[in-house]
Amino acid sequence: MISLPIQPIRIVGSSAAGVHGFAPSVVAVGEPFALSVRAEDRYYNRAKTPIPGWEVFFNGDKYADIEA
Repeated sequence: MISLPIQPIRIVGSSAAGVHGFAPSVVAVGEPFALSVRAEDRYYNRAKTPIPGWEVFFNGDKYADIEA
């Protein structure tokens, strides 16, 4: 058996093509929770700068702004 040397691979995101939000799947009524928002390139890697700002809506109403 021949073992080849490990070759490091560097993955670098490109410009933002979309956004992905992360939140817990189960919370109690009235329980606070954190929402994480991540800009992604077209291959779902973290996007490189510049990353745009985002508007967060809750039940159709603007809830928060996330600055760029």
